[in-house]
Amino acid sequence: MAQDLRAPGRSTGEADAEPGTAGSVVARVVAVLRAVAETEGSASIKDLAGRVGLAPSTVHRLLDHLAAAEMVERAPHRRYRVSGEFSRIGALAARRAGVLRLAEPTLRHVSDMTGETALLGVLLPQTLTMIFVDKANAATPSTTPSACTATGPCSGARPVSACSPGSARRRSRAC
Repeated sequence: MAQDLRAPGRSTGEADAEPGTAGSVVARVVAVLRAVAETEGSASIKDLAGRVGLAPSTVHRLLDHLAAAEMVERAPHRRYRVSGEFSRIGALAARRAGVLRLAEPTLRHVSDMTGETALLGVLLPQTLTMIFVDKANAATPSTTPSACTATGPCSGARPVSACSPGSARRRSRAC
């Protein structure tokens, strides 16, 4: 359960608390952004307000600021979801935190076992786009059509007759 970010005895319309306290503007913005990011798909203002313990009007105002900063985007039916820019920043942070270093041995192993280039991608389900954050090159260049690869259907490659029957269709379900 999310913590109530209103300072004791204060309404949401009063002046902001000291920096770093639960009622500060930064704490509220982070709580709303975290709630949006932890939601699968998109979330309504009412849902987010309930999760962070703020008035819907406050959440709406904060979401407007986050949308202007390209951290969230509006979805249909007055709902919100994280933006591609937010995801890009997260991928940069993951790279600097060493996540790629942890994935590298597995990427190398997959590449060695298949003889193909192995890609580490992050799917952004809200926009159905994929961000590739690392790769392990194959020892020899591939001649496999991209539609026959695991990420081909995700990248919009059209299935070709060179793929085994149904392989591109099976792989596209994971996308």
